[in-house]
Amino acid sequence: MAIQPTTDEELLHCIKAGARRRKTERRAESVCYDRATDAIQIVLSDGVKVSLPRNKLEEFRNIPANEMESIRTTPVGYGIKLDAHDISISVQGLMTAVVSPSATITTARQNGTRAARAPKQRQARSIT
Repeated sequence: MAIQPTTDEELLHCIKAGARRRKTERRAESVCYDRATDAIQIVLSDGVKVSLPRNKLEEFRNIPANEMESIRTTPVGYGIKLDAHDISISVQGLMTAVVSPSATITTARQNGTRAARAPKQRQARSIT
């Protein structure tokens, strides 16, 4: 079976889908290693700035600080890489690993109990 050439219509559809994805998904705009704080600094596509202590990230924990200087984003920004050590981590995976689901639920529950309205308080308490 021969592979059919991609049509202009299919190509345009893919370009539009990619543009929508770039607008809605978090990506790393930039990444650098801050030697003073021994942390990886990431600026996300939505403007959020994240500082992650290197000792909290298993993949980077045993890498010498002077070798962290070459950390970079992947071309589209869906991940960060340290080529010399063959480390490549997705931004989404990194955020999930650092902020565990149970911590997120606990924070939501704490914020919900401060809600001014009683129904929101009851709902917040029912999250398990």
